[in-house]
Amino acid sequence: MTRLKELIGAQSQKSFSDRIGVSQQIVSHWLAGNVPRKSMLNYIAGKLDLETHWLLTGQGPKDCIRTDMSMAKVTMLAEGETHYGTALQRLADELRRLCQALIEARPAQKQDLIEQMRAKFSEIEKAYYWEQFRAQQAKEENP
Repeated sequence: MTRLKELIGAQSQKSFSDRIGVSQQIVSHWLAGNVPRKSMLNYIAGKLDLETHWLLTGQGPKDCIRTDMSMAKVTMLAEGETHYGTALQRLADELRRLCQALIEARPAQKQDLIEQMRAKFSEIEKAYYWEQFRAQQAKEENP
């Protein structure tokens, strides 16, 4: 897989596998020509902040297109949470606190608060994509 080789670059397979959270054997398997499942490609794309379409086809933009509300990156839920709803509730509470602080902030403080809000939106999306990945894995394991 050419794009995978490009992503690994000069780093070792072990280093790359640690970076994306899979075993080195799986990476070796892919490099031998075995294409990962779509759910795994989505996971890799999210972990590395890549467009899944580029990873699948080599076409289109390589890097994720970022917006204030959409920072796609797949990671495990923050603070060891294992339930999507729990993570969303915590993040919503934190966003409410940041919104209130933004309303009350002096101009010099606003940019920092906006950056914190962007990070929270990113965490919400991470939680969503992680939940989607877990659901797809469960579906593939138990058809």
